[in-house]
Amino acid sequence: MEIAFGVLSAFEPEDAVRQLVGSLGQRDPILVHHDYSKQPRFSLPASHAHVIRDYVATEWGKPELARAIFHLIRTALEHSRFDYFQLLSASCLPLRPIAELRGYLAEGNHPIYCDILNLDADERVMMSHGHRVFCRVDKAAARLLGRSRRWYLGNDPITMQQANLGIEGRANPEARLTAWQWLGKKIHDAARRGLLDDHPFRDGTAPLVGSLWFCLRRDVCEYLVRQEDSNPLIPYLMGLKVCDEILFPTILGNSSFDIMPSNHLVNDFVGPHPRLFDMGDVDALASSDRFFGRKFSPRASDGVRLSVLTRLDRLDRLQQGGEACHAAPFAESGSGVSGSGGSTSSRQSHAADVAAMPARLSPEETGERSGPLR
Repeated sequence: MEIAFGVLSAFEPEDAVRQLVGSLGQRDPILVHHDYSKQPRFSLPASHAHVIRDYVATEWGKPELARAIFHLIRTALEHSRFDYFQLLSASCLPLRPIAELRGYLAEGNHPIYCDILNLDADERVMMSHGHRVFCRVDKAAARLLGRSRRWYLGNDPITMQQANLGIEGRANPEARLTAWQWLGKKIHDAARRGLLDDHPFRDGTAPLVGSLWFCLRRDVCEYLVRQEDSNPLIPYLMGLKVCDEILFPTILGNSSFDIMPSNHLVNDFVGPHPRLFDMGDVDALASSDRFFGRKFSPRASDGVRLSVLTRLDRLDRLQQGGEACHAAPFAESGSGVSGSGGSTSSRQSHAADVAAMPARLSPEETGERSGPLR
């Protein structure tokens, strides 16, 4: 069993990324997609991770982030013999030993581990995320749909965690709708029927949203990268606000593959982003049945990071018994690449929530490995 870890990096400090890479061990391949337009002098010297040199310049919530993920998965397929691909951000860390993850994936052999929600199945999700799903950002109706959402939610909406997403809802969902809230819901109903934009969510295609941090079996990765250029849904999905949280769940969730909950514990949301873990979260992180946590402070000296890494190192030593690891092999190629597992029942209970760089530095300057990966 081999797991390829794909890491998205942009603004995070090198030492934090180095911590993440080190925590993943040396047995499995690690590929880092770093956006050099954000940090041109980023490097991982003396690291066994492989930094993708032909990067995609990214922007949060923009289509380029989805393109970067496709590129990362495609690169892993071309240069590694992995069985599973786990997507990570540079603000993630493992919560449990990677050996446990390897055993969990081998035992289950499920195609997809991803947290996905169907807007048609939950009115709260519909009113929280429908404005992003049923109208592209460049359409005149997008502003109306966004306003109608605010009318419906009211002045003091509350955010609840569902499927590792922050889902906003009315402060008092049992209260009778005001006239403005009723109007906001009706506008969303019209958007769902395709009256505001010609969306593709009809004829059995479900409107889905979800957390980005998925784990995919190799055959699903091969299926997914083919979709980028061949799936007729892609142009529409790329035009949506924060499209990555819609595009990948929609493509994966409307496929024939079975889906299990993700391997991530994402912290609760404050606005559009998860808050950083603090010392009050340490016990929850230690007791989680998920394999990865997000979102950690970017400071390598942060107390929560160090606590998690210390515990992880202790668990690794207990499990490995000092057994030496070996680096995972990569396929020979002239590449443009350089140098909560616990109980199944508790995991299944969650299933319902189911740039151009000014001047690229040479490998000699960065200390990174280049050429064919082995």
